[in-house]
Amino acid sequence: MSIDMKKFVLPLLVAIFCGFVQNTQAQDENLSCVVHIDKPVYVTGELIWYKVYLPTFLHESFAVLASLHDAEGRSVEQFFIRTEGKSSFSGYYKIPFDLDAGIYRMHFAAHSQHVNRTEELLTFSIPIYNDLKPNDENISLSDVAEAPSSAGDLKVSAQIEDQIKLRDAIVTMIKVADEEGQAIAGDVSVSVTDAELFAGMPYAQTVFRGKELDRFNLQELENSVFIKGTVFRQETGEPVALNVLGGYSGTDNRIYYTKSFSDGRFILKFPDFSGSKPIQFLGYHREESKIRVELDQPKIDPISQDLKYTNSVLEYMNWSRLRKKIYQYYDTQETILNAQAIVHPVQELDPDATYIMDEYESFETVSSFFNELMSALSFSLDDDSLYTASMYNPSGRAAKNTYLNGPPLFIIDDKATRDADFAARMSASPIETMELFLQPKKLLSQFKALGISGVVRIKTKFKDIEVPKADREDVFAISGLQPRAEFLISTPSLPDQQPSFAPVLHWADDSQTDATGSTNLSFNQTDDLSRFLIKVVVVDAEGRLGEGSATFQSIN
Repeated sequence: MSIDMKKFVLPLLVAIFCGFVQNTQAQDENLSCVVHIDKPVYVTGELIWYKVYLPTFLHESFAVLASLHDAEGRSVEQFFIRTEGKSSFSGYYKIPFDLDAGIYRMHFAAHSQHVNRTEELLTFSIPIYNDLKPNDENISLSDVAEAPSSAGDLKVSAQIEDQIKLRDAIVTMIKVADEEGQAIAGDVSVSVTDAELFAGMPYAQTVFRGKELDRFNLQELENSVFIKGTVFRQETGEPVALNVLGGYSGTDNRIYYTKSFSDGRFILKFPDFSGSKPIQFLGYHREESKIRVELDQPKIDPISQDLKYTNSVLEYMNWSRLRKKIYQYYDTQETILNAQAIVHPVQELDPDATYIMDEYESFETVSSFFNELMSALSFSLDDDSLYTASMYNPSGRAAKNTYLNGPPLFIIDDKATRDADFAARMSASPIETMELFLQPKKLLSQFKALGISGVVRIKTKFKDIEVPKADREDVFAISGLQPRAEFLISTPSLPDQQPSFAPVLHWADDSQTDATGSTNLSFNQTDDLSRFLIKVVVVDAEGRLGEGSATFQSIN
């Protein structure tokens, strides 16, 4: 290589290498999630509002599994939030009134469509106090926490008047720029809190950054509501591969299907729903009917952090008790959740025969009723004096359409069993109705594979019949999507004699700055006389973070 060529190539290689290093460093800064929560401490009965900013490389829509954990790492509650392909997602958590005080942690995880891959997105601590339970008289007071300094690459400011009258409408302008003063369009979240109320607290942090994430582990992410687990043979306890694994939901009268792999692992997906509903796992009687299922549960490591107290915490708890009494007196609540539940349609079942028990003479058991009636369902005793059951379709012309091969599936008050002896010996007196499903085409349409040998649905008056233990053990409560809700305190619409007090005046998680780097935020002052803090968090399209704040005083 000539000397002139070296003069040209070597600087070029150095420039490329430096550019690669700079680009890698820039990317590394954007490989973690950031969460902004509305305030640093909480009391039972309050709402936790949060917004999670995702790394810049996560553009696809996927379902985030959110879970709250106690100090032992056990999951207290969980639900899904779908990102919808956006750069952030928001949510809330209503703290139960009876939750024990302690350091809790919110955990967010993404799951791959591959059954064995999960990636933790972010975990952060939440101090929760209980103002309805007596405190230990020997509480030792902790030091006051220092407010963390604002950090990030973006400059964020909030412009607002110094003094605001009670119940007045407030407008604040938020402006965002980079280090060179150029306007930045970004995703914004804003909290407005009582600064004096939270002064002197042992916790002050409201913005948390997660660990650096691996791009490879965040590919082909699951976008549906799902559960993962392992299925075992009931007798031997070994994992089993199944071509047919059913999950029965009495809430919507459906059986959902999946399969398990050689290690027994499976993923079962559901149409969108919110809240919680029971799912019972069922094996296929022609394959492996006696099974046992263990569901995956979000797990994090335990911690040994005691909840800290200061005089400000004790004052906050006293104030919180008074606030609860005020809202109770006026039969209202501090923040009204206008969340709309997501309900998956209930499948309307079409039985071939229905028996309303009040229309018949009294029978002792289910078996005596059907054997006396000479219906399509019959019971007989085997050599071990256990009842077996069989069903046939009287309208079937061919033998294969007449006799239903295999034990029928009994659904008793939305719990399923194939234990014919249990069903046969049930007392008939508490039963309201019994429905028979016989026709093969209808069975296949309504129940698919697990219903091809016939289905008997029994409803009792008291809904307290317990199916056999082996069947009960495969019933689990599963969680769906959290419905979207907006922060709402309707102070101006309240009667003058009804006070409005709140530790959080406003929370906004859907704001965006425009091309000029600006956005306006509107809310209303409550009846609290105090100094208030506006905290603004911004993340731009490149993943750069900025924090800013402003204060104002409320006056009469």
